[in-house]
Amino acid sequence: MNFLEYYLKEESSQQIKILKIVDPSEALDIIQKARVGGKRKGEAVGSFPDSVKEPMAIIELPIADIGAEEIETLKSASNPERVLDYSKQKIDVPIYAKRLRRSNGWYVEDGGHRVTAAILRGDKIIKAIVPVSSIKNNITE
Repeated sequence: MNFLEYYLKEESSQQIKILKIVDPSEALDIIQKARVGGKRKGEAVGSFPDSVKEPMAIIELPIADIGAEEIETLKSASNPERVLDYSKQKIDVPIYAKRLRRSNGWYVEDGGHRVTAAILRGDKIIKAIVPVSSIKNNITE
């Protein structure tokens, strides 16, 4: 069974567990550390991403919510050896994701190898850092 078939059979939980809300500077630090700690090890941190200007949430994102098309894109863009290596360990570093405008799916800005490795392990959720505005319906006062 390929990735697309697997995720077409999965059902979205529609429940997102919010682990922590962080300010933009802390979120940017988390994202940048993840980028230079993985395949970009040793590179300068730089200013990625410029778009972190609002509070962010660290959540447990159901992998099925990412969507089959995005999963296929991540799979085709990933280095199979790196994915296999990542799949042998539990990486707790959150991916960086944004909600798609035209659907309820998610676009993975950073962490494609971590997502595909999580799928190989059979994980149903992955830790993600996302804009708070994209999950505002999941936050209760």
